[in-house]
Amino acid sequence: MTQLLATPIQNTLSQLSQTIRFLVANNMLDNVELTPGQAEDEEKERNKVVEVPVADDHGASPLVDAIYEEGSQV
Repeated sequence: MTQLLATPIQNTLSQLSQTIRFLVANNMLDNVELTPGQAEDEEKERNKVVEVPVADDHGASPLVDAIYEEGSQV
């Protein structure tokens, strides 16, 4: 029985090894989730809402005011 299965097992192992080498050589494993839920966590991080300072009565934001106070111009 062992002799009968030896060749198919070797062929399967060879094909699997070639596939893994191909994936690694072509960087196809980049951005692959390493732990369950990692993709969802990264998606949430990318889609976070960033609060932008509100403009004052003069139409400038506090960030722009701070830049002009330092003497720099945008």
